[in-house]
Amino acid sequence: MKLFLIPSWHPTPDKPNWCNWIKPHIQLAKSVAQEVIILQVDQETNQTSDEIIELNENHYYITSGGPKKRFQRNFITYKKSLKKYNAKLEKLYQFAVRVHGKPDLIHAHVSMPAGYGAAYLGSQHSIPVIVSEHYSGFFSDNKYFWRLGSFYKEMQKNISGFYTVSPGFKYNIENKTSLEVTGVLPNPINTELFYPDEYSVNNKTINFVTTGNIGLIKGTDILLKAFAFLPSDLKWRLIIIGKPAAKDKKFWKSLLKELPEDRIELLEPVPQEQLKRIYSQNDIYIVSSRVETANVSMLEAMACGCYVITSKINAPETLVSPDVATVYNNTPQALAKCIKTVSKRNLPSRFALRNFVLDNYSYNTLQKKLKITYESHIDNSCI
Repeated sequence: MKLFLIPSWHPTPDKPNWCNWIKPHIQLAKSVAQEVIILQVDQETNQTSDEIIELNENHYYITSGGPKKRFQRNFITYKKSLKKYNAKLEKLYQFAVRVHGKPDLIHAHVSMPAGYGAAYLGSQHSIPVIVSEHYSGFFSDNKYFWRLGSFYKEMQKNISGFYTVSPGFKYNIENKTSLEVTGVLPNPINTELFYPDEYSVNNKTINFVTTGNIGLIKGTDILLKAFAFLPSDLKWRLIIIGKPAAKDKKFWKSLLKELPEDRIELLEPVPQEQLKRIYSQNDIYIVSSRVETANVSMLEAMACGCYVITSKINAPETLVSPDVATVYNNTPQALAKCIKTVSKRNLPSRFALRNFVLDNYSYNTLQKKLKITYESHIDNSCI
């Protein structure tokens, strides 16, 4: 089986930690297909060039960037952007076919722009296409017809499978849009990278960790307010890994001032090896998001032995079970109550938590599911 995999985003030399979640998807695909060719059109850069660069073996890269505009995602501007993207992707495709031959299947992550471009390639060259959707802005794109919703429908006409990364996200799409979801292909977790280091922190203090840029989408306000509600006799520490707030900085500073400085640590994004070490020295990972499609970081932390507390937003909580996680209604009061309750419990062992990830989201577990999915779409295209 020869697979062309098209990521909307992928780490680059300039952004080595950018969208690292795509790497396990690529590794899983490589464990299933005999040959995987990656075609990446980079719209995030300010550069644009027709030069094709081989970033890594069989990973072909071309730029399609430019200055960011205020109305970048309105209908007319985005349509022009997609047209430019498709032209660059076609150039990559023709180059890859000359070197490797025609693919049996194209797999794109996520709908815009990769899925849209992949659908165009599939219709032009008679190749089956599947799309995995895991973009948190999906519903804002589909909210108004004049934004991007029509492009998603156009994409679906020319693909043979549309998948989400969590059952809850599948449910939300089917109930909030007219798009049909074929099934669920979860985010694979690199359990060879994420595993428990030796735990060596003060066990009289409960150590919490979370990841995500400080902001309302990630519910950082809910998180900080919840910790301000905790009783003074509860000994805790909190690490937040993510970029500082881009706006309303006074608001975020005021929330941070409500918490003891020696109990909270803010870190900007770090390499995955360092993430593993941090997770291994913490007890509980918190999801406070208002919007998520799944949550890769939550499962990576669990693979390192962290128990999970997650907001009830019909996405991340659909990936876990009551044995390994506690779910709360998304308010500061509910989160504070949940933290106090969980802090009094005997949590599952770190290896029991890791085993949940191994049993449900490791490469070994998901290989068979992905292989069957790929083969079914290739077989159907031959009928």
